[in-house]
Amino acid sequence: MGYLLPSIMRRIDEFLLVKRLNAKILNHCVRDDLLVIATASPLACNEYDYERLELLGKQVCFSIWLPVLTTLKGMPS
Repeated sequence: MGYLLPSIMRRIDEFLLVKRLNAKILNHCVRDDLLVIATASPLACNEYDYERLELLGKQVCFSIWLPVLTTLKGMPS
């Protein structure tokens, strides 16, 4: 039981921090569960961390901008 309480308190603290961040800075435009992942460092040894979201974001940006850049490259200046 002694190990369970600090773990629960850390999760509650993490959730309250995300709620505050979403309310004050992001105006509730991001889902809370994604913000929890986005603020989690790999060093925290959670089952989630921000590196997965970073990889996903890079892939989305790459898939959007690659056709635009190839179109612009083929155009005469």
